[in-house]
Amino acid sequence: MVASAIGASEGHLARLLRLRYSCSFRAARRRARMRLAKARLENSIDSIKEIAARTGYSSTSQLDRDFRMEYAIAPGAYRSRHLARGVIAQPR
Repeated sequence: MVASAIGASEGHLARLLRLRYSCSFRAARRRARMRLAKARLENSIDSIKEIAARTGYSSTSQLDRDFRMEYAIAPGAYRSRHLARGVIAQPR
């Protein structure tokens, strides 16, 4: 769908991703999801379940697996660490 949306073949898109980012489409998609999830953990009070759904995961366990692989910490622990540092505004 992405290749079609930009008017390229799947093979051409795959080559572009390999040349520019040295990764596959799946890896690029996972990285983008992780950046978005990390930002939501830092800047929102959304639940982990809501963040998983909003970043394209069908379950929190999938988000947890990828987040741990990318950042070596669970999403909840990451948020707690930032709360302790006062990075996320506390709800009133």
